[in-house]
Amino acid sequence: MKKSAKIIVFVLLSIILFGVNAQKIQADVVDKASEYLLKQTGDSSFWNKIHALEFLCQVGYKPQVQTILKKDFEYVSSIPEKRIGYFRCWANAASDEKEKASYVDKILEIYLNPDSPDKIHAAESLAKLRVSLKEYPTVVIEDDPIGNGLLQAYLKWGCVYNSTSSIPLDYTLLFSVLDSGNETDRKVMAYGLSYMGVFDTIHWKEIVSLALAEPLSSPCGAFLLHGAVTTCPDKNTFREEIGRIRIKLRDLAVTGRKTERYEAYVALGQIGDREDWSFITDSFEEEDGDDGLISAEGWRDIQSARAYAILKMNGVQKTLGFTWLDWSVVVIFLLLMLMVGYSSSKQNKTASDYVLGGRSMNSMMIGISLFATLLSTLSYLAYPGEMIKYGPVVFTGLAAFPVANWIVGKYLIPRFMSMRVTSAYEILEIKLGKGTRNLATVFFLSLRFLWMSTIVYATVDSALIPILGLSQEMVPAISIILVLITVVYTTMGGLKAVVMTDVLQTTVMFVGVILAIVVIGWKVGSVDAFLNPALYAHWESVDFSIDATKRMTVGNIFIMTLVWQVCTAGSDQMAIQRYLATKDARTASRSYKISLAASCGIQLLLAVVGLMVVAYFTYFPGQMVEGTTIYQDADTLFPRFILIGLPAGITGLIAAAIMAAAMSSLSSGLNSSSTVIQEDIINRVRKKKSDPVSDLRMIKTISAILGIVISCSCFLISYVTGNLLDVVIKVVNLVVAPLFVLFFMALFIPFATNRGTVIAGLISLLTAVLIAFFEIFNIKVLWIMPAALIVGIVVGVICSYIESKLLTLKK
Repeated sequence: MKKSAKIIVFVLLSIILFGVNAQKIQADVVDKASEYLLKQTGDSSFWNKIHALEFLCQVGYKPQVQTILKKDFEYVSSIPEKRIGYFRCWANAASDEKEKASYVDKILEIYLNPDSPDKIHAAESLAKLRVSLKEYPTVVIEDDPIGNGLLQAYLKWGCVYNSTSSIPLDYTLLFSVLDSGNETDRKVMAYGLSYMGVFDTIHWKEIVSLALAEPLSSPCGAFLLHGAVTTCPDKNTFREEIGRIRIKLRDLAVTGRKTERYEAYVALGQIGDREDWSFITDSFEEEDGDDGLISAEGWRDIQSARAYAILKMNGVQKTLGFTWLDWSVVVIFLLLMLMVGYSSSKQNKTASDYVLGGRSMNSMMIGISLFATLLSTLSYLAYPGEMIKYGPVVFTGLAAFPVANWIVGKYLIPRFMSMRVTSAYEILEIKLGKGTRNLATVFFLSLRFLWMSTIVYATVDSALIPILGLSQEMVPAISIILVLITVVYTTMGGLKAVVMTDVLQTTVMFVGVILAIVVIGWKVGSVDAFLNPALYAHWESVDFSIDATKRMTVGNIFIMTLVWQVCTAGSDQMAIQRYLATKDARTASRSYKISLAASCGIQLLLAVVGLMVVAYFTYFPGQMVEGTTIYQDADTLFPRFILIGLPAGITGLIAAAIMAAAMSSLSSGLNSSSTVIQEDIINRVRKKKSDPVSDLRMIKTISAILGIVISCSCFLISYVTGNLLDVVIKVVNLVVAPLFVLFFMALFIPFATNRGTVIAGLISLLTAVLIAFFEIFNIKVLWIMPAALIVGIVVGVICSYIESKLLTLKK
C-alpha cells in the first residue's frame, strides 16, 4: 500500500507540474493578447481603436478603458461619427447604470436631431446598447436619402427591443426581416443578433437553421453564425449544433473576407472550447495581409478580434469540461480512495474493528478526521461566499473555540470515555431509559440523513457541475456515482478507511486553498488590489450586540458557533464514535483540540480566499458567468475560480478535494448511521445472539442500503430556499440542539426523568422548525440552535422536576 501510494503521489505531482507549465505558456499568450489590444487603442485607425476599447471592456479592462478615453475625449466628442464611438465606449465602460444612462442620452440626442450628420452611427450604437427605438418619436423619414437604407435598417433593429413588454424581443419583426427582408435589412438584423442576448430554445433553433442554411459566401453568413453562438441558451446542452457552427466559423476565419474573419474569431472566442484555443492562438503575432485581399488596417482589426477571443477564452476555455490532466487527477484520486478502503478491509475482523478501529487509533489522525468530517463540502464552499457577502464578522465565531474546547474537554469527553459503549445512545438508556434512547436514535438518523443528502446535493449541484462544465441534467448520475464509490470504500474499510481518507482529504483541502490564494495573488499582482475599501463597501458596520432578530452580529455568531461545537461534540455519534476509537480520555480530548485547530486554520484561509475572489472578479469581470453578479452570486465565485483561474491539473486536484470532502463526510455518516441502526435498533430487537462475523456482515449491508437511500433523497434539498449557509443551518443543523438536550438532561440534571427528557427533545425540535421555516417572533436563522437548546433545557428541567416531585408524593 505504501509503495502504491508513493507512485500515485509522484504521478499526481507530475501532472500538476505539467499543468502549471501549460498555464505559464497560456499566460504568455494572454499577456500578448492584452498588450496587442492596448496597443491598438493608440496606434490604430479610429474605428479599430473603438473596437479594441470595446473588446477590452468585455474582458474586464474597464478602468484602463476609462483612462484611455479621458485623454482625448474633449477633442473627439465634438467630431461627428467619432463622438458616437466615444459615447458608446463610455457607456460600456461606465462604473454604474447612472453613468451609462448619461452617455446613452447623448447618443439619443444625436439620433433624435434631424440635422445630425452621424444619425446612422447613433442608430447603430443605440441598437448595440439594447435601447428600444419604439419608445421615441419616429424621426426617420421613410425616404432615407443617406446611407443606402442603413438608417432604416438600424431603426428596424432597434425596434426589435421591447423595453416596456414582458417579452424582451419582438421575434415576429426579427424573423420577418431575416426571412424576407432586403439585403441591407437582413445583413443589419443578422449583425444585430450578437447584441440581443440569450434566446429561448424555440427561437434559437430557428436562428441555427437559418445560420446553417445560409451560404458562407452570403453577406449574412458570418453574422448569422456569430448570432447563433451568442444567443444560444446553453452551449453545454446544444453541443452538437455548436459543433456544426464551429466548423463553419473556422472555415471563415481562414478563407473569409475581413468582416467574416473578424466575426468568426469573436464568435469562436465566445464558444470557448479547448479545441479552438490552439486554432486561435497559433501564429497570433503575425500581422501581414493575406495576398493583398485584406489591408494592413483590416488585418489589425482581425488580430484585435483574435486577441479578444484569447482573453475571453482565458476565462471560459474549460467551461465545457476538464482537460485530460484534470480528469487524470480526479480518476487517480478516486482510485486512491478505493485502495485505502481495500487496504483497511484486511484489518477488520469484527464489527468492533469496523466501527471503532480497535479502540487504539492515533489522536492526530482522529482529530483530523473529526475536523474533515464536520467541515464537509458545504462549509468549504459556503465560507468564501459568506466572507464576500457579510465580511469577517462571520468568522468571529472562532473566538468561541477555546470556550468549546474547555467545555467539551473537561465536562463531556471524560464522561463518554468512562462508559465503554459502542453507540453513544446506549448512554441515554443507561441514564434515563429506552424512550430517550429511541428518540435520540430517531433524531440522529434524521440529522445524518438530512446532512448526507445536503452534502451530495450541494457538492454536485453547486460545485461539481459548474467545475466539470456539465449540464444540470447530469446531477442525478454524478450523485449516484459519488455515493456508490463512497459506499464501496466505506463498506470495505470501516472507520479506519474513513479516517485515512479524511486525512488525505484534509491535506488536499489545505493545499488547494493555499494554491488558490497564491494564484489569485499572482494574477492580480498587487497587494493594494485586495485592500481597496471600495470592494467591501457593501459590508454592514460591525454589530457586537446579541440580538435574535438580526442575522449577523458578533454576539450572535459567537453564541451560534459555541452552541454548535458543544452540541455536536456532545451528542453526535460521529464525534463520540471517534472519541471511543482512542485509548483514553486524554487522547480523545487531544483529538478534539486538533480538530478545532484545523478548523480554525481552514476557516481563516477560506476567509482570505473570499477577499481575494472578490478582488479577482472585480478586476476581471469578463470571467464571470454572464448574468451573474459578485454579491448576488457569491456562493458560485469560488467554484468558478477553481474552474477558470487554476492551472490544468490543479483544477482537477481541487475538484478531487471537493469530491473527497463530500465522500469523506458521507462515509463518516454512513459508518456512524449503520452503527446506530445495528446497535440501537437491530441488536435490541433480535432475540438470537449474534456473532462478531455476522455483525460485521450486517453492518456492511446496512451501509450499502443507506447509500441507496441517500442517492434518492438528496434531490429534495433543492426545495430549500436561501443561500448555502442558510441551507446548511436550516436543514443540516435542525436536529443538533434537540439531540444535545437529551444528553444534557442525562449527564447534568440529577432529577431528569425519561418522560420529561423526551418532551424536552420534542419541544426543542418544534422550536427549531418554527424558527427555521416560519421565523417565529422574527428570530433569524443563526438562532435556530441556541433558541432550541434553551427552550429544550428549560422545558426538560421543568417537566422532570414536576414529574420527580409527583413520584415523590406518590411514594
